[in-house]
Amino acid sequence: MSEYWGRRFAQEGMIWGSDPSPTALIARDLFRQHKVTSVLVPGAGYGRNTKVFSMHLFLQKDRRRLVANCLELLRPGGLLYFTCFSNQDPNNGCGRLLEPGTYEYKEGKYAHFFSEDDLREHFEGTEIVETGPYSEKLPSPEGGTHQYILRYIIARKMPLQTKGLASYGLTPRQVTFSE
Repeated sequence: MSEYWGRRFAQEGMIWGSDPSPTALIARDLFRQHKVTSVLVPGAGYGRNTKVFSMHLFLQKDRRRLVANCLELLRPGGLLYFTCFSNQDPNNGCGRLLEPGTYEYKEGKYAHFFSEDDLREHFEGTEIVETGPYSEKLPSPEGGTHQYILRYIIARKMPLQTKGLASYGLTPRQVTFSE
């Protein structure tokens, strides 16, 4: 997948533009509301969006590792905020099936489409503060706009969080993400 994004960035000089995405603005407001003073962003995309907020860009094994790694690094009581494609998005089911709910819809580009239960299951063992659907309209690389049907989750690390890297037999230094 990194080849797709690298090629696109090289050709266009950016991926989605220079203004904050609606998702980034929601995260900013959420963090302000909860008086968050430190934000962990364990991975980054190109420009205004970060890959970490977009769980749908990972395969299952890496999604699990991403959440586990974030929990391992987060203080007890800390907040997690993620967005992902909803299984209600019209692109769900398009392309070659890679794993349940995950499709390669362009060569080298895949996405996972989450149901409510699937999303909650990824954050099992946390206090789920809120989940919900929303639509986001973004400029399309071909011109015009494209509307995405997304889900979001806000979860809090429990004081005695037990589900983390250790439950996967990993330490922080062992965690890597495939592209």
